Amino acid sequence: NPLSVIGGKINTSEMINDASSEKLVRAIMKEIIDLANKKGIDLVPQLIDLNISFTKSMTPYEPSMLLDYRARRPMEVEAILGNTVKIANEINFPIPHVETFYSLLKIIDKKNLE
Repeated sequence: NPLSVIGGKINTSEMINDASSEKLVRAIMKEIIDLANKKGIDLVPQLIDLNISFTKSMTPYEPSMLLDYRARRPMEVEAILGNTVKIANEINFPIPHVETFYSLLKIIDKKNLE
């Protein structure tokens, strides 16, 4: 979701069929899996490949965050990223990619709603 907006209004195919953006997607997903595991939620790293393969097999689509952005509706920044950052901060667990996207999307969302 966040990359669709920050990446320049791109769909799922554009996100994962470009080597550099797929690398970023993988890094973000790894942060989430590592955080979940730290919190006692057992997620295996293979979920990254599984989700990317599944997304590649689908018809490209624009994630909900991008649809909200285009319609100038509030994006789900807190629900998608803010809660994750809050959990990570509570246990002092680093998630630099997610934190960066959170900060940028708060700015973008505010500007988009003006």
